[in-house]
This record gives sequence, structure tokens and C-alpha cells, in this order.
Amino acid sequence: MKNTRYSHLNRLFLLDHQYYLKQVLLFAFFLFFSFIGVNAQSKVWYVATTGSDSSSGSLNAPLRSISKAISLIANGDTIMVKKGSYSDSLNFGDKLFSLISESGAESTKLNLLSIPSLPLAFSIGVNISGLGENILIQGFSFSGDVLKEYGRHIDITPRSAPIFNNCLFTNFSWIFHRVGSARFNNCVFRENISLYLIPNFNIDTTESSLVPAFINCTIDRFQSIKHSEGNPEISNQRIFFANSIFTYTGRNYATYGEAEANRSVLPAGLQIVNSIVDDTVYSKINGNSGIRPSFLSGTDYRLKSNSNGIGMGIKSYVYNNRTYTAPGFDLDDNPRPNPAGSRPDVGAYENIFALPAPELEILESADRRVRIRWKHSVSSTRSRYKVFRSTSPIPEAATNGLIAELSATNTTSFEDTIGLTNLTRYYYRIKVVDSLGLESAFSNELSVRPNVPPAAVTNIVAESGPASILLKWKSTSNAGIKYSVYRSQDTVVSNALLLQSAIVGESYLDTTVTKSVAGYYYWLKAVDSVGAGSEFSKYVFSKVKPVWYVATTGSDSSSGSVNAPLRNISKAISLIADGDTIMVRKGIYTDSLNFSDKLFYLVG
Repeated sequence: MKNTRYSHLNRLFLLDHQYYLKQVLLFAFFLFFSFIGVNAQSKVWYVATTGSDSSSGSLNAPLRSISKAISLIANGDTIMVKKGSYSDSLNFGDKLFSLISESGAESTKLNLLSIPSLPLAFSIGVNISGLGENILIQGFSFSGDVLKEYGRHIDITPRSAPIFNNCLFTNFSWIFHRVGSARFNNCVFRENISLYLIPNFNIDTTESSLVPAFINCTIDRFQSIKHSEGNPEISNQRIFFANSIFTYTGRNYATYGEAEANRSVLPAGLQIVNSIVDDTVYSKINGNSGIRPSFLSGTDYRLKSNSNGIGMGIKSYVYNNRTYTAPGFDLDDNPRPNPAGSRPDVGAYENIFALPAPELEILESADRRVRIRWKHSVSSTRSRYKVFRSTSPIPEAATNGLIAELSATNTTSFEDTIGLTNLTRYYYRIKVVDSLGLESAFSNELSVRPNVPPAAVTNIVAESGPASILLKWKSTSNAGIKYSVYRSQDTVVSNALLLQSAIVGESYLDTTVTKSVAGYYYWLKAVDSVGAGSEFSKYVFSKVKPVWYVATTGSDSSSGSVNAPLRNISKAISLIADGDTIMVRKGIYTDSLNFSDKLFYLVG
């Protein structure tokens, strides 16, 4: 993240300028007329690792601890924290102020310690009705203690509505004791056991439209969101997520307490929209997706240029009679959305492109022809594809080499026949363009050499087994030939997907089949040493037969098919599914049989 110096108070609310400007004015108005003893001019208090708690707190004489600054401030003041690592407990009490890091979350780390006499580490206790967002906390990396179930949590009382901008939360057993009406913009929650969210269940929602809201947040490697401690009947328990990413959890989010990992009836108050949700419930509704995003790394949550999270967000959303707007900047202080006029990305970071880049999957060559195929995230804004070709690698900044523009409607392939020479290597990349003319990054790059192709494969045979299908064929006479296998569930070859390429030999065992599918259609191509492929073979059809064969001449490493039987009945039992049949050929067997709770037929 950029080390941005916030030297003026008008930069404190840098996200969503118009909305926060209104809040600042309301905040100042409220403080001026409602609090006795508030300073006429707000003051900035400085804290640094080189400071002293006996200092004055000025720029040149900073304090050492944030808690000391909190004890000294008046309502409307700002605490400016210089970069460094701090260990402290924070008790805001009922004070209204701004807590800002000077250099951002990656440079300003706060290890939360327990508040004396309280099972908490961070307490915000403002209890003011109707004020709106009333505290700003920006640019910190907060860490707890994942081994301690109690004592290292953040507690925000129900009527408190702090804004957390550009913060990181890590290593908590659970983060929140209560979450109040807090709003989190561009925050990252990583390697925590749980978000323990108890919202405003004791506030009449007619009194305040504020609810806990997480906008453009990234929530990674945690187990669950525990929502409202077990009472789905309380209708005003509301929590709102938008433009966010939830990954690597292993359970669903519609949970109350510990149970119900696959809840089918969703809690009315838990709203997740236009987000990537790694579950089987919320990923299917409200504009969400279950496809995991592509991060730069396991700890760097910036999106790769082909991530499906690019352009997936929304600019604003109305929930609980309140309009929530995507932040105007991301965690790196880059403008959002980027580029202007596009839709915002999901997560805490904004990519510089408007659309995710396509991904080239296959280049197939023949006599002075190249066929390219790609895949791309579904987007309602994509308009056309641009295909680039060169006889040398294509750089990221390339503007030359455009050979075709294609409508993006139902198009994921292109056949190039434009002036190709056999045995010359050609490089390909593509871009996608939206209806406004905004482009994605380049796709990955693939290269191939066209050539006179080998003859098509003939004499293909398919042998069905109980959990696999074995393909056999005869090799062509050409030296250096390898084979590619394609599969579909219908007879349309253009629907066939590549299962395996570069096969050496005369067989392929498909173990990705299931008996629930009515049948599979297979095609083969022969590919020469430079990548030129033959025409598709004629298709061969097969389907799974749920019969496992056992014979005294068999092997437990075999597939269990009629021509490759297993050796032991117990091995077959370990592999079968309910409804299958084990067919045992004649002979004498010595074995132990544990049927467990499986339902099947054992036939001699």
C-alpha cells in the first residue's frame, strides 16, 4: 500500500467524498451545539514509537501510546499515529474523535491487549441516537490472539457507528464481541477463526437506519460468520455486505451459532450482494459468484488481471432504507472505480482494468490454419474481443498486431487463416472490450506452428467400467505423434472439452465420469511434433456401468471393469457407491467383508 500522509483534516474522510462531507458537517454541527467543554478548535495529537507519554503530544513531542492520547483528547480531536508497531488496549469510552495512521495499515501495526477489568481489547462505547457515523478509524493493522477465546476482541456498542477505512484484521479467535452499527470500507480480514457479528437486535430500526456494513472488504481464511447468536426470529438483526470477497472457509455463511453449515433458509437480516462467496448458498443469489478470485498471492489480495472480481461490484445499493456507496478510493488509495466510468471491483483493492482478461486455453494448428479457444468470466458489459498475432512474443503494452475483432456474444473461439506460413511460429493474445470502449488487460500468451496435419485417428474403442471409461485406439504411422482426447455429453463436437493432451501410447482412462450422467461422447486428435492437429475422429459413445468385477486373476490396482477386474471383494466394497453391483467370477477367495452402511448387490 502507498504510504499516504494525511496532513489535512479534509483528507480524513477521503472515501465517498460527497457522503462523508455531509457526515463531517453534521458531526461538527452536533459537537458544536451539543457538547459542553468542547474546544472551539479541534486539536491533532501525535503518537510515535519514539515518543513519551509525558510529552505534550505535539508534532515534535509525540506521545508513546494511543491509549494515553485517548485519555487526553476532547471531542472532535484527531489522533495521528506515525508508522511502527504498537501494543495497546483502546477504550474510546464515549468520546468522539478520529484515529488516523500517517502511513497506512501495512506500516502501522497495533497488537491489541486486554483492557484492565474488561474481557476486551478495543471498546467503542458512544451511545448517541440519530447522529450517524461518528468516529473515524483509518489505516491500521489490528491483530489479536487466535489462541485466546476471550479478552482480545473489539466491542462496539449498538448505538455506536464508527467508520473503519483501509484497515487489516488478523489473528483473532473472533474479532467482534459486538459490532454496533460500524461501517467497514476497504478492510481485509485474514486468518481469523470467526467474524462474530451481533448487530442491533436491541434497537428499534425505526429509530436508526444504520446497520453494520462491510463495503469492498476481503475476508479470507476464516471458518464462519456467526450471526446473531441463534435467534432467527428477531427481524431487525441486519448486517450488510456488498462488493466483498469471502474465501477459504469450508462452510456457509448463513449460520447461527456453530451449526447448520448448509442452511437452506437464509436469515432475513444477513444481506450479501455482488460479492464472491465461497459457499453453496449465497454464491447463487443477489448477483454473487462462487468462483474464487485470482489473487496475486496467498497474502497479497490485489486481483490478477484475469480475476472474475474485476468489474463485478456495484456503485451503490439501497438496504434498510439507506444508500450504501462504494468507496471512492481503494486500500492503496487508488481511485475506485478504475478506469472512470467502469463498474467497481470487489474486494479491498481496485484493478486498473475495467474487465477481467480472457484466458487462452488451446491453440490448434493445421495446414496454414490456427484455431484458438479461450474462456472468460461472464460479464454483461463485454462487447467484443480483439485478437492479436505476432511472430515474436507480444508485450503487455503492444498496440500492433491486431488481426480480428469479434462480437463477444457466444464467442470463445477464432480460426486464423490470414496469410499463415507452415512451420512459422505465431504468438497469440486477446483482449475483451466493453460497450464503452474500455479494455481488459491482455490474456496469457500461447504460440504454435501450423503444418500439414497427420491423418485422423480411427478404430477407437470405449470400454465402460463401474467408475471409469477406457479408450483404446491404433496409433498412426507418423513418428512423434501424440494424442488429445475431447469429451462432451452430446454429439456436437464444438461442445467438446479437452480432457487430456500430449498422450503417448494407445489408451486413456477417464476416471472423471459418473453413473448419474446418461453417457459420454469422445473424440480424438492426432498432433504432430510442431503442434499441428488432425481432424477430429468420429465420436465413440460410452456410459458408466455400475458393475464391479472381481476375479482370482485380477488386481486391486485395476479399474474393476469387465476386462480389468479387481482381486478382492473387500477392495470392491471400499470403492462402490449405493446401488452398485459386485460381480464375482468363479474361484476360491479368502477375504473379510465389512459392508458398513452401503447398499449394493454381491453376485457370484
